Amino acid sequence: MDRRSFMLAAAVMAAGCSRTAESGVMETTRTAPLGTQLYSVRDLMVTDVTATLELIASTGYREVEFAGYSDYGPAALNAILGEVGLRAPSAHLPYSAFAESPEKVLEHATAMGHQFVEVPWLDTDSRSFDIERDNLKDIKHSLQHNFDAIEPLWTSHK
Repeated sequence: MDRRSFMLAAAVMAAGCSRTAESGVMETTRTAPLGTQLYSVRDLMVTDVTATLELIASTGYREVEFAGYSDYGPAALNAILGEVGLRAPSAHLPYSAFAESPEKVLEHATAMGHQFVEVPWLDTDSRSFDIERDNLKDIKHSLQHNFDAIEPLWTSHK
């Protein structure tokens, strides 16, 4: 089963599970809005950001996580998000962006309204654990000291 088939099956199952036998009406017990990671549709985002976000919103998603910003500034992206009824509480960005200018990353994230920013991957050349661990701690401390509203996150995909 490929990723798209799985996502479709999961969506159908979730919709079916939210119906009651008596009413047949969908009842949601979810407390958080449904969201998706834009990395999953990165090829579409390169082609047409607005159309991609409109499509995502039309399928019922209410939040997205950016995986880069497709050369758009925060004002333009926020305008598109507002038009299609989405919000972006988080983004994942390359380690190089944090290492080069953590303040710039956080200024952009603040302007976007993100609550979280994440480094999803360290390339194999950057994986000297002790060095990178210390660098990430320094960056996180700097960001938390200067940007209280945003939590930097690190993951370790292999």
